[in-house]
Amino acid sequence: MKKDIFISYAHRDNQPLPGEDAGWVTNFSESLNSFLTLHLNQRFEIWQDDKRLQGNTDFSKEIEDQLAEMDLFVAVLTDKYLKSEWCNREIHTFCEEAQEALFVGNTARVFKVKKLPVPPEEQDPLPKEVQGLLGYDFFVRDEKDLPLPLDPAFGDDVRKAYLRQLNTMSAEMAKLLEEAGDRNVNGRKENEKLPDKPVVYLAECDYEQDDVREQIRGELEARNYTVLPDRELPRGEEAYVKEVKQLLGRCQLSIHLVGHKLEWGPKGPTRKSAVEWQNELAVQRIEEEAGALRRVIWAPKQQDAAQQEVPAFVNRVYEDEKVQFGADVITGPIKELKAAIDEALRKIEEPEPEPGPETEAVSETPAGPGKIIYLICNKEDRKATIPLVKFLKTKGFSVKLPLFTGDAAKVQARQEEYLLNCDAVILFYGAGDEYWRDSIDNELIRMEGFRDDKPPLVRYTYLAGPLTEDNEDDKEFLLETEDNVMDGRDGFPEAMMDSFVNAVQ
Repeated sequence: MKKDIFISYAHRDNQPLPGEDAGWVTNFSESLNSFLTLHLNQRFEIWQDDKRLQGNTDFSKEIEDQLAEMDLFVAVLTDKYLKSEWCNREIHTFCEEAQEALFVGNTARVFKVKKLPVPPEEQDPLPKEVQGLLGYDFFVRDEKDLPLPLDPAFGDDVRKAYLRQLNTMSAEMAKLLEEAGDRNVNGRKENEKLPDKPVVYLAECDYEQDDVREQIRGELEARNYTVLPDRELPRGEEAYVKEVKQLLGRCQLSIHLVGHKLEWGPKGPTRKSAVEWQNELAVQRIEEEAGALRRVIWAPKQQDAAQQEVPAFVNRVYEDEKVQFGADVITGPIKELKAAIDEALRKIEEPEPEPGPETEAVSETPAGPGKIIYLICNKEDRKATIPLVKFLKTKGFSVKLPLFTGDAAKVQARQEEYLLNCDAVILFYGAGDEYWRDSIDNELIRMEGFRDDKPPLVRYTYLAGPLTEDNEDDKEFLLETEDNVMDGRDGFPEAMMDSFVNAVQ
């Protein structure tokens, strides 16, 4: 009978724990078959060599025959595996038998299951074709930062992480098994048209964000998005930077997951973390080619963060417009991250139509018609903006105000839409405080990275009442030090609006 999946492992990695009847690999094999049955509604033959310890099996006759028939190969990686001559013969034999059909599309038929950490520089015994494959981490770090295999025997939290990772991996395997009989030697269906979807860079992160990263990767790949990096990145700084730049150059969206630890980075003189390097290189990409890359940063704020020693870069994610440049910064739960990713992909896949001759003709007119003014205020100031809104409309301008109710992701999306398409912004600084005004300024700076070849925004600040302890000094400071400030604290300054109208025209 044909076997579908071959599991290669070092037998010492399948020793049962005290009080357990079966070893890790045996339990893994049974669980994997259960998940594949759920995905494909049929059971699969999973073959693992249980005779090896007897030492009386002829490798060439039995193992090679089995490997030639396999659809997929699973290597349970540990340091013992890499040192095992038998294990290395198995994986090399499979790759030799597969030859040009080792990849189906962009996905390898070899799945690396890391029961324990295996650094890239220690994977030289593996075939070159699979050394760089990312694989699946089946371990976590304990409170002392020591690796702990994902074994359900270690408790409910570890069991949940184990099942999540199994589900992600088995879903990818199920896709390959469905297609295995319908591919040519290059791993592609006849006359197959690859999906025209954005390529997504899912930035490497630290261990505390690994579960979320794998969840996001699995959901994106299930929707046929190409997710990079799809191989392990170099660990030397110079090679790492070069490779990340190259990968970002292929992408239209980058997603950055930032926790409250920056545990590792490529080896080099700057000693920057991988999280910081990838963010910096994504910003460079936008600066070099405006509008080429959308970004989402997820930096959930933790209740106990005040008691932690948080790296300086993490604080900059919340405060520094240079770090945030061109990005939607999400600090809420994972559902807000997913909503932001969906919205970013929608905007990439359904871009605003290019302006036609009629639109261009309108934009060249010197008067108000066709010009869009985004009047930014907070909810408390909405009524106070009425005289200003009426004045702008008498000049023929189209006036947009923020949304104050509805889904947070939709509200954010509408604000981005206004900022991308408006000709001018007036920041109505009334009941807000200095922090609110600074956050709006940062958002305006961030959105400049998305405006492509559009002219810079005309930006004015409109000072209004009330004067409070939190904004009085700031308003006075702006009036004395900044240009393009209209003082409406004592009533509507119609005479001062001429400079704004002329600037927009």
